[in-house]
Amino acid sequence: MELNARRLALDALERVAKGAYADVALHQVLQQRSLKEGDRALITELVYGTIRQQRTLDTLVQGFCQQLPPLKVQLVLRLGLYQLRYLDRVPPPCCRGHQR
Repeated sequence: MELNARRLALDALERVAKGAYADVALHQVLQQRSLKEGDRALITELVYGTIRQQRTLDTLVQGFCQQLPPLKVQLVLRLGLYQLRYLDRVPPPCCRGHQR
């Protein structure tokens, strides 16, 4: 299964949520695979941007949720909201090989 940039960014954010330093987690994720420069840049922006805007993103999530969702759901929501709110030139997700 091919992992896209968003999935790798989520992996890095999960590591940070479990106590890793952001730069270390990002480096580990980027070293796992041979990535195009554009993918590396997108992953870096998603990870650092989501962390940088975490308080604002969490406030937005709280507006949609009556109770705090599980950690992985929180991370996915933060990541998606970051893209929608702060990025204007994000490529669509790759759906090759995925079935609905």
